[in-house]
Formats: sequence, C-alpha cells, structure tokens
Amino acid sequence: MRNVVLGPVLVMLAVAGCASPQAPAIASSPTPTGVSITQELGSGEYPLDLEPTGAIRLTGGEYAGTSAPGSATKLMVRLTDAVATGDLNGDGLDDAAVVLLVDPGGSGTFSYLAAALNKDGGYHGVASALLGDRIEVKSVEIHDGAIEVTMLDRAPGQPMASPPTLETTRTFQLRGSQLVQVP
Repeated sequence: MRNVVLGPVLVMLAVAGCASPQAPAIASSPTPTGVSITQELGSGEYPLDLEPTGAIRLTGGEYAGTSAPGSATKLMVRLTDAVATGDLNGDGLDDAAVVLLVDPGGSGTFSYLAAALNKDGGYHGVASALLGDRIEVKSVEIHDGAIEVTMLDRAPGQPMASPPTLETTRTFQLRGSQLVQVP
C-alpha cells in the first residue's frame, strides 16, 4: 500500500479573467505504461454520471464539457492532488484511487472518489462515488483492498456557506463497477 498525496498537481482553467498559476513539476513513480502516475491518471477516462456518455476523459488532468445541451454553462472536472495506490481487486497489482473535483457551473463544487484498476498496461477508471458538495478531502489511502477517505464536511443542518469543519472518515470497496461505502 502506498499513500500518495501530491502537491498541487493540476490547476483549474482560468475563471473570469483570473490567471491560472503554473503547476509545479512533480516526480512520481512509473506506472504500468512507464509515464508518471500524474500523467497516467491525468489523461484517464472515469465513469461520471454527469455526462450523457456516463464517462469523462481528462486531458492534462482536466475536462470541460457542457452542463446541459444548448447551455453556455460549462461542466469542469479536474484531478486533485488526493491520489492513493494499492491493490483494490486482489490481483497483486497497485491500482489507484483519485478525487475528482466537479464544477457543474452552479453554486456547488462536488468531490467524487474514483477507482482506476491497473490492467492491460495502464490505469482504467472503473467506478466513482460522490463524496459531497464543498467538502475538503484531507487524505485518501488504500488498505486491504478498501479506500479510506478522510475529509472535512458540515454537520447536518449547517449552512453550505459555512466552511467544512467536521472531520469524518468514509471507507469504500470496489464491487464490480461500483464504489460502495462500507462501515
């Protein structure tokens, strides 16, 4: 099991005239294809129910699509620096768990956990699960085939305008093509 929380890896596109800072150079371990894990996962396809195809493909760690047909609002998805590797399916190979930050163009910013299996010489996104709206992911780890996400959330009834302060840990297992939360 390796827990990898990389420094700022990728930056969202410039918004409303704000300049986008440069992503720092990051040395990371080789993946099955020989490129860095950041490059491999940042160009992967992940199942995400927000697109009609049911999946998005990242380019340089980002994806831009339309929120609805005919809409000028853009769906923005980016790979965050919360990445972990470890065996998720019992085949002895290091798979990956990543957090995707989704901005559908409204007031929310949604965090999704995605699992990518190491097969056929690369990582392949196979499942995703919503973690929450405007949360802060502190860490992602893989232990004994399960993904553990520690994050800051809000207490029930707490306004969304309040910063998340309630630390919680959620555990997920890959079951077929779904990430299922387990106790």
